[in-house]
Amino acid sequence: MTPKNRNTSQLNLGNDILLEESNEFVTKYRKLVEALLIVVGIVVSSVLIDFYFLPKTTVNDEITHYRIEYVRNKAGSSRTAVAYRFFTAKGHSFTTEKTFIEENDITIEFTSLFKNNSKVYSSKTDYSKKISSGLTGVLLYLFDGFLFSIVCSLIILHTKKNIGENSFYNIICLNSFLLFLCLCILYLY
Repeated sequence: MTPKNRNTSQLNLGNDILLEESNEFVTKYRKLVEALLIVVGIVVSSVLIDFYFLPKTTVNDEITHYRIEYVRNKAGSSRTAVAYRFFTAKGHSFTTEKTFIEENDITIEFTSLFKNNSKVYSSKTDYSKKISSGLTGVLLYLFDGFLFSIVCSLIILHTKKNIGENSFYNIICLNSFLLFLCLCILYLY
């Protein structure tokens, strides 16, 4: 059978049925995905608003003890110190990358709602750029990117009525992956 002799109405009918089935899946779960993105977006934006805009609390504190964080080399035989985890008298904790704080008396600045450490300094040295725990460094930029992804996804879901199944899966997978990364880094640090 040559392409000229094919019945084009049957081909179009098959594609329409396939498109209709995929659109049923998208329409069935569209509201659920939008609601989940809104809830996660509110949580992420509240964390970022707390970090960027709300006033911070400054407390004078004292380091009571610390723990050295190690990583094994490729062979597994030796360990290398990569960070110091400090604990204070008032219950705060923070981690610095390869920087040991020799002074016991420090000042900690943390956010109002979620108590994320934003600055740590002593009378002699500012250790704020060395902090690797909490909402600093990579995690802060990851949260910014995650919120941007959520906003773009909600705009696409809200404005496009006929979104394809592949685009819908891409929105779900991208935001799920970014959520997984944020949770893993929060757990590790």
